[in-house]
Amino acid sequence: MFGRKTCREGHPMDSSWNICPVCLAPIKAWLVVEAGEYRNKVYTVHEGKTKVGTGADCELRILIRGVSRHHMMVLAKEGKYFINDLNSATGTFVNNFQISNREVIDGDLVKLGDVEFKFKCL
Repeated sequence: MFGRKTCREGHPMDSSWNICPVCLAPIKAWLVVEAGEYRNKVYTVHEGKTKVGTGADCELRILIRGVSRHHMMVLAKEGKYFINDLNSATGTFVNNFQISNREVIDGDLVKLGDVEFKFKCL
């Protein structure tokens, strides 16, 4: 599958690729860490599906305690945004409610494991 090569944003890449296909997709949203040692760290969400977790095959790797290997999926399509929990160990929360699938809007609070993000979108 993929080697250890990553782009500058940390997306896994095949060793033969010169350009990251994830980074070519337009940026549609951001997850901004709200508190703690990673406060104000920004994770970009591109158009289409973005798998979030600690796994090397995730488009958005969040290496923070309590985040599962495949924690959630963000779908950004036609100006709408949806979050699907991927049967994570600690659950996915939006505005303090545990969710399995939910539409999110600008300003929603998303919690994965021990970290809370503010969801920001265009």
